[in-house]
Amino acid sequence: MILEYKKRSKHEVILFTEKIEKNALKWFSGKHEVIITSPFRKQNLLERLYPSIIKLPLENADVLVVFIGELLSETIILRNNSIPAIGYIAGTFRFVDFLEKELNFKTGSLSPLAKMYGLAFSNLFNKYDELVANSNFVKQKLCRWIRLKRTCDRIHVIHPGVDTEFFKPVWKYNEYFLVVSRIEPLKRLELAIIAFNLFKKLYGHRFQLIITGCFNPKNQYYLNWLNSIAKEDVKFIINPTDDELLKLYQGCYAFIFTSFREPFGITPLEAMSCGKPVIATGQGGYEDYLIDSYNGFVTSQSPLAIAKKMLLLAQNYELVVNMGENARKTALFFDWERFTKCMDHLVDQVTVI
Repeated sequence: MILEYKKRSKHEVILFTEKIEKNALKWFSGKHEVIITSPFRKQNLLERLYPSIIKLPLENADVLVVFIGELLSETIILRNNSIPAIGYIAGTFRFVDFLEKELNFKTGSLSPLAKMYGLAFSNLFNKYDELVANSNFVKQKLCRWIRLKRTCDRIHVIHPGVDTEFFKPVWKYNEYFLVVSRIEPLKRLELAIIAFNLFKKLYGHRFQLIITGCFNPKNQYYLNWLNSIAKEDVKFIINPTDDELLKLYQGCYAFIFTSFREPFGITPLEAMSCGKPVIATGQGGYEDYLIDSYNGFVTSQSPLAIAKKMLLLAQNYELVVNMGENARKTALFFDWERFTKCMDHLVDQVTVI
């Protein structure tokens, strides 16, 4: 998201980050500067424990845009409030989602915990001149659990985009369903596998399920478990290149998305940009662009419910093509130019304040 904004913004962008992979540094070239916060000066013990409270060198900056998504990342405003600040919230209360998912708690059972966290940190959120959510789903979380001085109407929703020139359709529908996701428990990839196993019993032959995405070795136990429940028609492709990923999107029959309360969901939008219908489960930010029975299906978290939608598409090629065309039309409304224009407009507004 930062890279795409940096490419298109009319403003000079300085990226402050705690760490960045070496191969990513080449993306941030030219006038757009990258400062790794940890080594630029000596840190005290508290800053080492909580990098989000580090004092940044903002002498040459006019506006601070904080991308909030990790636990406590909003605390950066504590020591960096000398200039106007925008909080872009790409996901919040994910620790509650993680606990409910991992501990198998009933959905909503940890809401009191989220409310306590929200009340405790309301003062931090109120220090930002403007707040932006990446979806209405995230905005609703903020309004429900954080005591804001401003009304919820003043929380802007600016959706991330998709590169519709790169992710473009070739209008081929091969016999495999596709999942693109980080290989981690919160993405609930087991739902896709179990659903596909049921689908195969209902439909019989031919189709494959391909699961691809970034993999961190710390999640090896999860990948091992997924392999143990997968049948022979399930294939894993770990850490694909951009070109490999594009070909997988362009060639798949339909896209499956099972992430747990995903704040937005870039990968379904990339699939839609390639002209593919999406089957998604539960609630999430994707509800801002996925319209049930128009460009895909929003279904329950039941593997059987997912399998039935897979079966419906497998038996109705014309429906797949029609939904795929609608999906492409939808994706064209979510390009990065629109995202950048909205963010630049907001930056201009707070600069005047």
